[in-house]
Amino acid sequence: MNLEPSQKMNNVIKMSSYQDKHIAQLLQTHANQEHAGSQYTLAQLYQLGQGVPRSPELAANWLEKAAKGGLAEAQLELGEMYIEGKGVPIDQKRGFALFEEASNQGLPEATYALAVTYNMGKGVAVDKKKALELVHQAADQGLGVALYALSEIYGQGLGVPVEEKRALRFLRKSAKNGFPFAQYALGSLYDRGEGVAVDEKKAFALFRAAAEQGLPQAQCALGVAYSEGKGVRKIASLPAGG
Repeated sequence: MNLEPSQKMNNVIKMSSYQDKHIAQLLQTHANQEHAGSQYTLAQLYQLGQGVPRSPELAANWLEKAAKGGLAEAQLELGEMYIEGKGVPIDQKRGFALFEEASNQGLPEATYALAVTYNMGKGVAVDKKKALELVHQAADQGLGVALYALSEIYGQGLGVPVEEKRALRFLRKSAKNGFPFAQYALGSLYDRGEGVAVDEKKAFALFRAAAEQGLPQAQCALGVAYSEGKGVRKIASLPAGG
């Protein structure tokens, strides 16, 4: 089973330099008053170098405070930093413990991160069965990456019997929940007619949805669809210069 780590949740809005510094100052004030949400957002500013000098160490410091305040998102992000050794010394057991805390609060991204640690043996002994259980748990909560992982697991028979129909159901759910890799993969199936009837319009819609999220392979597939008129009106070729 090959699972990817959870995606980072950077939700800081891009602003002008003046606004960045002003917002950072306001956040600093609230963070100093033990407001976990402000501590978490301030940590993200330090991660990005937005309004403050970029500093993974200070980001980790503020995440530590927010995590102690019980913010699940901070526990998850700090856990990832301990797993990877970014801004803090590598401590995979500490990272695992933070993932557990966040997962126990119902954060599906943390549950998926736990699955990754069990699968790869980071901070805990390898346990493929437990990893699969946790992926299912995160998928039941609607997490797109977990649903996509299950489509790969059952589609390729990674530690389980191959179940193509089940894999397709998970892929559809992941795409419906907006996970771009699933949208691209499902679009490719409709484009080629693999496991589903050929449907160029559905393929185009899925490629466009994934492309709008910045997925390069989907952007490429969308360009091909436009150039060949697959699922959309063909764009006329420009005359060659000369």
